[in-house]
Parts: sequence; structure tokens; C-alpha cells
Amino acid sequence: MFVQITKSSRQSGKTYLSYLVRESFRTAEGPRSRTVCNISELPAATRDLIAASLKGQDLLPADQVQLHDALDYGGLAVLNDAWARFELDHFFVDIGSSRQRGLLKAILYSRLRQAVVVSPSSRHLAGWRLRLGCEGVISGGRPLQRDGSTEGSLG
Repeated sequence: MFVQITKSSRQSGKTYLSYLVRESFRTAEGPRSRTVCNISELPAATRDLIAASLKGQDLLPADQVQLHDALDYGGLAVLNDAWARFELDHFFVDIGSSRQRGLLKAILYSRLRQAVVVSPSSRHLAGWRLRLGCEGVISGGRPLQRDGSTEGSLG
């Protein structure tokens, strides 16, 4: 596929440009092409991106790509691992449909991630676990200390 620019002139002297995405193919009668879509109404920058993409060009040089918010995936991976390790699905087996359980899981992940983003230090992590009432699940029923340990009493 490629972008073909077609010029058409009118008797009034006006010249129009049409930008067409075309596809080439072969038939028994020889090579042919057909119009896939007309992109004339799109902004010029968008048309240029489409043309470059159809030519096989990279739209963004790999050396210019930078990773932002890399912790987002890490936080989700930790939550997903904890969810599986502590078999939290068993607590929600009787709640509605599979979709409703998935939505509940997403809401809980969102709340837990917000708590970690607000207070990322390990000292505060124990605090958000306690505030959410999860210490029994996370620590196997033993009370969590502010430092995250399960030894001694809360102080």
C-alpha cells in the first residue's frame, strides 16, 4: 500500500490535491491498483505519518524513546503476585459474576496502588496495610508492625 497524491484542475483554474491510500495487486491482465481510502480531509501531519508508516519507516526513532512511570507495571506485578500468593480469589468466590469479581479486583488494585504512590516508603507501607484492614491476610493473621514485621506489639 502507498499514498498517491492526485492533482485535478477545474475549468475555473482551481487545482485540488487528493491523497489516496492505494493498494497494488497483480491480475492475469497485469498490475492493478485500487483505492483503499481517501485521506484528503486529514491534517497534513497525519497524512505524512500514514505515508511514512506505509513506506515501512519507524514513526519514532528507538533512541528517542524514554521510559516514564516504570514503577506502574512493577506495582501491578507486586499486587498480582500477592493476590495469587495469598489466594485472595477465594474470598470473592461468592460475589456476583466473573466480571464483577474482576472489577472489584481492579478497584482494590487501584486503591492499593494509590496508597503506595502517596507513601512509597516501607515504613508507610505497613501503615496503609493496617488502614485498609488487610494485616490478617498479608501477615497470616499476625499483627503487622509499623516497620512491616510481625514480631512484638504495635507501638
